[in-house]
Amino acid sequence: MSVKDPLFYIISLPEEDYVQCVLFALASYYNNIQTTMDFASTGVKRDVGDYVNDITIGKLAEMAVKRFLHTRYKIEADLDFDFYEDASQIDDGDIRWIKTKDGQKICRPQLHPVDIKSTKGTSKWLLIRKEEFENRRYDMYISVKVSIPESHLVDFLGGEKIDVMVASLKDNSELSKKHMEMLTANLKRKHEGLFPIKAEVMGWIARDELIEKVEKQRNSHAELKTLALEYNALKDEKRKIKGTDKQAKAERRAVQAKQVEIRNKMDKTASGLSAVEFIRGEEVFDPDSPHNGSFAIKANNYGVMIYKMNRNTDSLMEELLKPAS
Repeated sequence: MSVKDPLFYIISLPEEDYVQCVLFALASYYNNIQTTMDFASTGVKRDVGDYVNDITIGKLAEMAVKRFLHTRYKIEADLDFDFYEDASQIDDGDIRWIKTKDGQKICRPQLHPVDIKSTKGTSKWLLIRKEEFENRRYDMYISVKVSIPESHLVDFLGGEKIDVMVASLKDNSELSKKHMEMLTANLKRKHEGLFPIKAEVMGWIARDELIEKVEKQRNSHAELKTLALEYNALKDEKRKIKGTDKQAKAERRAVQAKQVEIRNKMDKTASGLSAVEFIRGEEVFDPDSPHNGSFAIKANNYGVMIYKMNRNTDSLMEELLKPAS
């Protein structure tokens, strides 16, 4: 069965997963030994809040895949929660090894490294910065949507100091455990029903497939941008038509007819798009509603439309379980 019941893809993450991910993110920043670069959207250095939030949600997405593999396919996965001195060392993928039902252990970095990407609840795009794509040769990308309040980090930390929190990561004493339980209890009071956190495996795409789709759809994306610009120009033209006489009404109807024609062309062109290349500084149009205007993007990205990704996790399992060639 290729695509299953929607509930099949939803995973519940308990509070201990959340605490582990937050503490890992805090320790990463505090020790200044992992990259603080925002690869996906801006390509600029993140402040402590953005960094810790991004890493926390990213790690929650990894936890979701780990639990998904275990609960749905009875496969054990080992995630990378190690620290590295610089970003160049973070290139072996998010899954270090997987163990099959019969106990066979498969080391992922030596085969097909996997990158697990977290997305927000409202995101339509899985963004992969071109620099990252070229420098870190992951063979597949898995998209996970994590549902969590934006204020979760502030509510969890409260007035706690980062060094105190990091000490809790290294100290497995009963006092430390009680400290974490207290902070988690405070968070639960502020966000009733937060735990377990819901995460959804949205789909996956292989590296070669992404390259192929971008190349095939390059012309369609260019055509969509041209049509969108023409559509917006017609909106401006329509606004300039003044008056309520027959001539003005006829001119407006003529412009509207052109808009309908272009909109139909845009819808037809956009229906075939699933992966595109975004160029820094150029106008980007949403394929779902390109006639609603554009937005600027701050980094060179490959974009994959999340809801058009491959949701056949059976075939994903086949890729993950491929033996070494």
